[in-house]
Amino acid sequence: MVEAEKLAKKYEDEMGDMEVSTKAIFSHFELPAGIDLHGRIVIMDAKDRDLEMLEMGLDELSKNPVLGAQSARGCGEITGSFDVVVDGELKKKITIGGYQPANTDVFL
Repeated sequence: MVEAEKLAKKYEDEMGDMEVSTKAIFSHFELPAGIDLHGRIVIMDAKDRDLEMLEMGLDELSKNPVLGAQSARGCGEITGSFDVVVDGELKKKITIGGYQPANTDVFL
């Protein structure tokens, strides 16, 4: 028995901080499912590549639409809709989510 305890202690020391935690996270605030959040992204002195990069980022987020912790438990999946407005005129609407490429509606 003493030999087994020594061996267990040896491996615990070698593992250091790599030990697997089974503790649940209860001390963090979580947003309830199904709520609508609103925000804005403003690009000052935008260049064509700025919008292209933003669209590429939204497309990647749409293909894997998960933010935050606890995603392994099915939490954090998002959907969203973004209006691209240039000089006060709606140019595009980008819709993300559903593990699909982003959908872009272009207005002329």
